[in-house]
Amino acid sequence: MKIRTLDGSRLHRGFSAGALNVRARQEVLNSMNVFPVPDGDTGTNLAATVQSVSEETVVSRSLSETSASMADAALMGARGNSGLIFAQFLYGFSQETEGRDELDAKDFGRAVYGAIPYAREALSKPVEGTILTVMEEWASEVGSLARQSYDFAHILPGSLAVARRSLKETPFKLPVLAKAGVLDAGAQGFVDFLEGIDSFLESGDLRMFARQTGVPVVSHIHEDFSDGEPAFRFCTEALVCGDGMDIKAIRKEMQPFGESIIVGGHAGKVRVHIHTDTPDRLFFTIRKHGVIKQQKADDMKRQVDVCRRRLNSVALVTDSTCDIPQDFLDRHQIHVVPLRLAFGDSVYIDRVTISSDQFYTLLEESREKPVSSQPAISDFERTYRFLLEHYDSVIALHISSRLSGTWNASRAAAEKVGGRITVLDSRTTSAPLGLMVMRAALALGEGKGHDETVSTIKKSIPGAKVFVSLRTLKYMVRGGRVSPVKGMIASMLNLKPIISVDEHGSAISLGQTRGWEANIRRIHEIISDTCSEGSVWNYCIVHAHSPESAAIAASGLRDIVGMDPAYIMDISPVLGTHSGIGSVAVGILADQGEKYGRTCG
Repeated sequence: MKIRTLDGSRLHRGFSAGALNVRARQEVLNSMNVFPVPDGDTGTNLAATVQSVSEETVVSRSLSETSASMADAALMGARGNSGLIFAQFLYGFSQETEGRDELDAKDFGRAVYGAIPYAREALSKPVEGTILTVMEEWASEVGSLARQSYDFAHILPGSLAVARRSLKETPFKLPVLAKAGVLDAGAQGFVDFLEGIDSFLESGDLRMFARQTGVPVVSHIHEDFSDGEPAFRFCTEALVCGDGMDIKAIRKEMQPFGESIIVGGHAGKVRVHIHTDTPDRLFFTIRKHGVIKQQKADDMKRQVDVCRRRLNSVALVTDSTCDIPQDFLDRHQIHVVPLRLAFGDSVYIDRVTISSDQFYTLLEESREKPVSSQPAISDFERTYRFLLEHYDSVIALHISSRLSGTWNASRAAAEKVGGRITVLDSRTTSAPLGLMVMRAALALGEGKGHDETVSTIKKSIPGAKVFVSLRTLKYMVRGGRVSPVKGMIASMLNLKPIISVDEHGSAISLGQTRGWEANIRRIHEIISDTCSEGSVWNYCIVHAHSPESAAIAASGLRDIVGMDPAYIMDISPVLGTHSGIGSVAVGILADQGEKYGRTCG
């Protein structure tokens, strides 16, 4: 069948065929991923990008309108280096075809080659031997063939040979690929995309094509590759929306924060990508350009550790309300799925793209009240699928289901993914949740298996206690948890409440005293009573940006409990939305003579 013109409908059908093949091949692409870091997600990111285009495009007969919609869908759904390069290529194509209802072969050749500079300019440091190289050499061949033939059915299959040859040459241009013995994963994904279109041209049936591909299951062949440690921790992305944004200025401001910088889009919508150790500082710097949406910060260090240096056969997962030091999380390879925190239209990732300093600055300065939200089911689903590629099973321990929908989201994702995943409701949060996660990690480190560790956690739940002393009710009033009248009366009488969590996991008040110091003395008395009823495995102190308050709370507790706290740290910003600056909490994990228990006093 000869194809002499390309309109919007044909463009989208062809793209969808290519997208189907990328989605079917994503695990193969993940297995090849060694550049820029070997984190095994190039296939997943590229598949997410093309799927967004395939599903979100508004299709019309006009090629110009369809390509513009495809470019917007790509920008909204772009993931990873290769995904954003591909999205920027589609944006370039839409610019080169503006106002055209259809294209002939020559115009198509000029458009795809004209789109290459858009993709190249999005990169701060373009690297040859990647998807960009294969894309450029393919586009050049399309232009050459288009000058000889008017038939798309001849040009596209003919140009595929050049793309395949360029792909095979990627290890010669990028030494890290040659050392690993693989082709570039992003470049392979682009060739897979072209091969999907070629198969569609032969069959003419997307449904038949989808049935023929299947989804291969492969092992990660690069896991033993010793080089390529990530220079920076987080693969960070976001969509910035505003008016008249300066892409060059955004790119320049991002330069000091890391590498693998890609900035694509247009004056109203910009997608940014960077490898950085400080996504929080980055976003605080560029937020003046517009509203930062769709934030993502994948922990590449943790991904590489899982692939190469897995400590146990059981993965341990929690959420960001778990107050536990980062160095402990790193040493024990604990996986954290973060909650979200929004100030107006700007949504941040708890503990990752917003620090405690930044959060409390916004809390005082912003007219918008902060709103927290649970992780999406897709966040857990993506985490569990990755972990089950490397672990035999997963144990997840979360904030009380009475306080957040996080546990429900995690459980729903586990049921959808399948495999051996145990999702537990801690019936608490913050400090005692951190202690339970710590106890579970130590149990796994001692060689305990899945079932025995789950049993240890379940036995710990009744003894997990938290006692929170608030400096003010201002933030609970602001968040709607306390009425303005009660807040005003408490302020006038200098009443400071003590908040805890009951055995069912619901927040409760343990009364209030006149003055914050009196609250601390009362918490000490409660902990002393707890110690008299049994032994304590450990305790910790957390605070809302007030180490001085934590030091006051810690004073005297060593004599009561008989040991120093396991740690003292700032609480999660998500929890700080309700407690406010200056609050402090003591978390304790008590039991009745377990192996780890210690007698108080």
